[in-house]
Amino acid sequence: MKRRIIEDYKLAEHLKRWDDRGKGLLLDLAAYSVIAESNVAQHFPDYAYNHPLMTPQNKIYSDSTISRFIREIDDNDRVDFLNSWNATHDKNEKIYVSYDSTDKNCKAGDIEMAEYGHPKNDVGAPIINYSIAYDMTNEKPLLYESYPGSIVDVSQLKYMLEKIRGYGYEKIGFILDRGYFSKANIQFMDSCDYDFVMMVKGRASFVHGLIMEHKHMGEFESKRACSIKEGLPDLWHDG
Repeated sequence: MKRRIIEDYKLAEHLKRWDDRGKGLLLDLAAYSVIAESNVAQHFPDYAYNHPLMTPQNKIYSDSTISRFIREIDDNDRVDFLNSWNATHDKNEKIYVSYDSTDKNCKAGDIEMAEYGHPKNDVGAPIINYSIAYDMTNEKPLLYESYPGSIVDVSQLKYMLEKIRGYGYEKIGFILDRGYFSKANIQFMDSCDYDFVMMVKGRASFVHGLIMEHKHMGEFESKRACSIKEGLPDLWHDG
């Protein structure tokens, strides 16, 4: 099944900068993180003994080799992969993109990206933020990124939108949670002519006033213009 997924999505072809050893090991690590629900390098050899591998001759590498291999992966490798991955997608298709982020506490040593911010689980440690944009129409991820822990979600959204546009996607809508809610973000998406569904902070002054005004007029309940556009209801299940 793992090999079938890799072949169907042509994942190895998107790793143009890598030799066969690097491609195989990276794909094995990706499969390991999904199957074992872990990214602990020291547990990978145990996994490798019980699963078919993509490395030449099914070679099993030690956890120290894996740690060294991961440290060698740089931003150019990530950017090249994402550019190649997104180049294969149909840019004329209307898609809806779900975007979300989280943070990870970091107690490691000198990691430049680890900064004090606003963690979901505050243990007094610096954090690293990371996020993913997911094509809900085709059920495929489009991009992932990490950024310093001091950057709040609401200010990161504009950069993600510009990256999506840079890949050539134009017929897109976005589904966002309340972490990205701000007047500036709404205005920016309107300026790009993007459709979007966003959970709002109802007690924000400009939102609360609009809701109460239109609720009293019955516009939400009776006006067709206030309905969600066709296609969006299919994005949810059981709700």
